[in-house]
Amino acid sequence: MFCNRFLLQLLLVVGIFGNSVHASAGYLGEIKQSILSVANFTRLYGKGWVLMDGRNIEHTDLYRERLWDSVNLPDARGVFLRSRNYDRNPGTGNSASDLPVGSYQNDGFMQHQHTMHSPNRIFVSIPRSIAELPTGLERGGYFGDDDMSGVSRLNDFDTQSTGGSETQPRSITVNTFIKVRSVDRCV
Repeated sequence: MFCNRFLLQLLLVVGIFGNSVHASAGYLGEIKQSILSVANFTRLYGKGWVLMDGRNIEHTDLYRERLWDSVNLPDARGVFLRSRNYDRNPGTGNSASDLPVGSYQNDGFMQHQHTMHSPNRIFVSIPRSIAELPTGLERGGYFGDDDMSGVSRLNDFDTQSTGGSETQPRSITVNTFIKVRSVDRCV
């Protein structure tokens, strides 16, 4: 079957860039991020590009040409992409060291704590359920009323955990695509 759209793209690329067809069409395994919808990206770039969503790629050029070792793509949906360390000091790069390309790395937050220093007696009003837990507050004197409790302390204590369900920077959501076919298949 002959695909007129692909021929037109090929002629435009060859006409503009000489013989560098791949410069515009992309290479197998190349990743592009885009704010375009999946449908619009596919319309502009062709069906050789797919979302990097963990799908099976056994019947694609990327897998058949042994350019990617796994039968499935990595799943880049909702996660940040991170460059491989390549023996960089884990203290200045990825603390998990030299993970293989395509590896998933779970959430992490560097271990730390906050200590409150107080030379005077302080009174903290907290829910009774927290005040009765074995925390840094248990050495103070308790006082309470209904569901609230209080702790008075003369010395330092550590704060309770706080925060959301993940640690994240400010971000903009994009689609991540990967080239899996050399030639756009006509449908």
